[in-house]
Amino acid sequence: MVDITTEAQAIASGFLGPDPSWQPSNAFDDVYAYNATDAWASLASNSSSPDVVTKPAYIGQDFGEGNTATLDEIKIQQSANSGNRLSGQNAISLEYSDNGTTWTEHEKFWPNDDATLQTFTLGSSTPAKRYFRIRALKNPPGIAGSVWGVMEVEMHGTTGAGGDAGGAFALGIGRRGRVLRRRR
Repeated sequence: MVDITTEAQAIASGFLGPDPSWQPSNAFDDVYAYNATDAWASLASNSSSPDVVTKPAYIGQDFGEGNTATLDEIKIQQSANSGNRLSGQNAISLEYSDNGTTWTEHEKFWPNDDATLQTFTLGSSTPAKRYFRIRALKNPPGIAGSVWGVMEVEMHGTTGAGGDAGGAFALGIGRRGRVLRRRR
């Protein structure tokens, strides 16, 4: 399957640290390292309860006006710091939206408590939508004010304009030598 995140703009609930540290785009850069320039970290939760996500942490993609994607699989590599990972009862939710405001849950996943690249094959493909996000349903198990750290996210599926997966693409080379496809 093909990682289609090169065709989209990173979106997130926020990020930790001063610009350019921990930016959302860092989670889609094909660099599997946990540091301020190659990973994303959410805003601090400001809650001592692991059951309360006071600022829902999410990382995702906007495929752009007039464009859609259909997902079959996601991959996520969480923080190398165990206090900033979701695991066990700390589920993540794959959600989609047409407008970036109203979200629908497609499926939940329970990641392992490690920093490996984990693959989650969807039970069924998502509908064709513009926005997709992976949302933390609970805070990481760390101390109050903990953050959710993500080294890398891949979204595998197809893209299309207005829900049509066909059409012409322009090809180019992007950041870090990745091949980019853009709909013409």
